[in-house]
Amino acid sequence: MAYCLMGLFDVHMPPIYGEGGLKAFRRLQIEIMQVSFDQTLFAWRGPYASSGLLAHGPSDFVETPDISIWGPRYLAPNSMTNVGLSIRVVDVTTFGSGAGAAELEHKGAEVKALIQCDVRMGIGNGWQGLAVYLEPVEGAAFCLNGLRRKAYRRVRCSEWYPVPGRTAKYPFMEILVLEDAHEVLVINARLADFERWGKELPLPPGS
Repeated sequence: MAYCLMGLFDVHMPPIYGEGGLKAFRRLQIEIMQVSFDQTLFAWRGPYASSGLLAHGPSDFVETPDISIWGPRYLAPNSMTNVGLSIRVVDVTTFGSGAGAAELEHKGAEVKALIQCDVRMGIGNGWQGLAVYLEPVEGAAFCLNGLRRKAYRRVRCSEWYPVPGRTAKYPFMEILVLEDAHEVLVINARLADFERWGKELPLPPGS
């Protein structure tokens, strides 16, 4: 199924015998990301406790309502790295809480992250921003382009959080979202590091 979709998205990737549907579909999404800045790619819902931002299969896009990308002036690039998906999101965690964004620190807390597209939930309804739920990955932060990025995983994957109107007052976050393999590597690396040293070592100066 993933191979059949290549022509629809005008991308190319070599078939790999025996890779299975999950790996093939994720490879397809990464190929689409190489040629498109359309973040509706991340606008899916599925019955998973946690995930990266890539869908597990075409069925995750079933019953997707009207959805549209933001205008170019609001967009920022995203790319897959070997430490996760590098992406800019808008942190709307404080939306509707009466608190300013600067008043709330997200230490180990779930955040509502607005991706760069809008959704219309039903005929006759207006457009709203589309946010997904993200949760920080304990002990995972990486240096990317000279800046430290916190790492997250998507949670409550069967849900979206609609946000009315534009959200210029909310801050951007430059983050990494870990796919399954990245999360496993983080867990194993932390365990091995702790076994060697018996504690979390301090970060190098300037990190």
